[in-house]
Amino acid sequence: MKEIELSQYGNNIKIKAQILPDKKMRKLGFTDYSKDRWCFLKSINFSKEKRYKGFDISLYVVINKLDSTNLKIDIIDEDFGHPYDYQMMLKKNPKFEPCLIVKAQVEEWMKYLKDNSVLSGHEYGDYIWERNN
Repeated sequence: MKEIELSQYGNNIKIKAQILPDKKMRKLGFTDYSKDRWCFLKSINFSKEKRYKGFDISLYVVINKLDSTNLKIDIIDEDFGHPYDYQMMLKKNPKFEPCLIVKAQVEEWMKYLKDNSVLSGHEYGDYIWERNN
């Protein structure tokens, strides 16, 4: 895999955010309980695979309201409170089913945000973030 340029948060620097009017951001699923940023949180659904019951993985997209270049995207293992780097794991084992489930749903949400003009620059399968940052 070729090297990617990363933001201060370890996100692929190609991914950009655009803040839409407040009403539209809320309609898309963002919250701004923290008044200085928009937060988008989606849990990964493992309900079709009973053997993965109890996996608690979430996608977080956080956009600073005053500086949309200050974008942070994380995929978190909620049980352990640390990043879940499904992309790195799939690089090692491309058939690892839990990571394939996470990938499919993260890509769906990234497409949703791209289709609704909040995110740009991401193409299906692009590396999103690197956990070491």
